[in-house]
Amino acid sequence: MDRGIRRVAAGLVLLSAATVTGWVVYDVAARPVLEVNVTGSFEQVSRMELERTLAAVMAPGFFAVDVRRIQEAATALPWVRQVHVRRSWPNSVEINVEERVAVARWGDAWLMEADGTLFRPTSLYGTDALPRLRGPEGGQKRVLRAWTALGPAMDQLPAGRIHSIRLSSRGDW
Repeated sequence: MDRGIRRVAAGLVLLSAATVTGWVVYDVAARPVLEVNVTGSFEQVSRMELERTLAAVMAPGFFAVDVRRIQEAATALPWVRQVHVRRSWPNSVEINVEERVAVARWGDAWLMEADGTLFRPTSLYGTDALPRLRGPEGGQKRVLRAWTALGPAMDQLPAGRIHSIRLSSRGDW
């Protein structure tokens, strides 16, 4: 009989532990996100557009927050280069946004970063002072290297600065 009582007592302890664990898991899973902290420089990225984009993909529960989905939605914005997202216990999400920095215009509608990456913003407003580079598809890094190499020589020109260069599909400058 002593054995039976021990089994019943052990069963009650296990049942109680499982119940308490279930309540804790339910409470944690239902924990809402109360704060979303967005950091980064916002010179080209519209904070309002970013917030609207994030609100569309933000889940209400702490553990339901899909970090990758938030990153994909934010990096789909033209001026966003990279996004870092992390949950911060107990009820907040931290989002750091890194903007793209344009160093040149490429063709009529694209902008170029210092590593040759092209991106297409919705507007080219404010980019008139950037050098204008042109070339065949896939040639943007070569043209950018040439432009960078020409920089010191262009500064020596008495008539001012050259504002554009073009590489033809035949390789002529």
